[in-house]
Amino acid sequence: MPDRDYYLKDDTKSEELRKAYVAHIAKMFELLGDKTPNASTEAATVMRIETALAKGQMTRVERRDPPQLYHKISVEELQKLSPLLGGKPIL
Repeated sequence: MPDRDYYLKDDTKSEELRKAYVAHIAKMFELLGDKTPNASTEAATVMRIETALAKGQMTRVERRDPPQLYHKISVEELQKLSPLLGGKPIL
């Protein structure tokens, strides 16, 4: 779904959207060959994972603050953070 609010809002419309989304995911699992009970369980698991990921995202308001989005660092700082990215120094 587009952003974290779709997963976390408690209003009726959001709850209906989430139910429809889980039904859609379950249908996709069924089309892939899963039995209906398994597809429903798997769809609920997908929704649980996506909701957990959404909780870790910034809100729309938080994303409007450029310093929170862009963490510019020098090449040297990057190499200190991740010296073996890909098994060798990156630069």
